[in-house]
Amino acid sequence: MLSLISERGYVFPFSAAEVSLGVEHEVWAMDPDSDFSDEQAGKRVVAADGTGLGVVKEVRNGTLYVEVGADPNPDTIDELGWGGVVNQSVHELRRQFIATITDETVRLSV
Repeated sequence: MLSLISERGYVFPFSAAEVSLGVEHEVWAMDPDSDFSDEQAGKRVVAADGTGLGVVKEVRNGTLYVEVGADPNPDTIDELGWGGVVNQSVHELRRQFIATITDETVRLSV
C-alpha cells in the first residue's frame, strides 16, 4: 500500500497497482463537520487493503449506507461492527471508518 500525504497531513492510501497503471484520482479529505451527499451513492467501498466490501446504496441524513457484497472479509465486517446483524445486507457506515473518498471509491481505514 502506498500513501500520499497532503500539506495538511491527510493520508491518502493507494495500491501499487493503481500507481503502476497510472490511475489518477480526485481525492477529497474528510471534513469531520460535513455531511455526505447523494454524490457518494453508487461508489465502491473498499477496505484499507483495497479488497472490495460493497457499494454505497444510499445516503440518508448525511450518512452513508453500504450494501455488502458477496463474501466480504469477516475481519473487516467485525471491525465495522456489522458482524452480529442477522439478515441485514445494508449497514450504516460510521464516519470514523472512512479514510478517503475518490471519484469512484470510498476507502476505509480498516
